[in-house]
Amino acid sequence: MAGGISPEFASKGLRGAPDRQGDVSSDIVEITDPTHPLFGRRFDIVSVDTVTCGESRVRVKYRFGLTLVLPISVTDLAPATLNILMVGMGMPRQEIWLARNYDALPICVACRP
Repeated sequence: MAGGISPEFASKGLRGAPDRQGDVSSDIVEITDPTHPLFGRRFDIVSVDTVTCGESRVRVKYRFGLTLVLPISVTDLAPATLNILMVGMGMPRQEIWLARNYDALPICVACRP
């Protein structure tokens, strides 16, 4: 026993138990990345491993008693990204950059003169 906890208990993910970042908000995770082979599938969460360096992962129940470890970025647990670009108009360098790169920008809302 390390630190008063048996290795068997410490290695198990506890469903609905708080992780290092706070409570697990849902017991189910969905694969939301359309390029992932399991896109659209939903799984029960076993545990969530959040890390400060590298990519966080979620362990889910699969079938036949197996678990899968998935990157959080392919699930609905991934943090939302904002697709808004704010450019100070009246700044020639920013206006030139925006004119050259406008079509390649992944933004949802833009005002263009």
